[in-house]
Amino acid sequence: MERELTAGAIKDRRILDGPVTPVLFSVALPLMINNLINSLYNLADGLWVARLSLVEFAATSFVWPPHYLFVSLGIGIAIAGTTIISQLI
Repeated sequence: MERELTAGAIKDRRILDGPVTPVLFSVALPLMINNLINSLYNLADGLWVARLSLVEFAATSFVWPPHYLFVSLGIGIAIAGTTIISQLI
């Protein structure tokens, strides 16, 4: 008896067996859109803060590296935790 493939199984097969360029683009497109939206948000935020004064704008630029350090650590811990949990299941 043959098993029917679900939409998720077909997508998994396409990722594994499909042509590299379209598959890579389909995986990367949501990330590119997310980065574009995030950049536009940061640009609008920077323009709004720059209207207040130069000191406030400089403060946001000063805090940016430590902020992304903590964000990166959080993402790394989340990825590591997901990997460990998936191996234990």
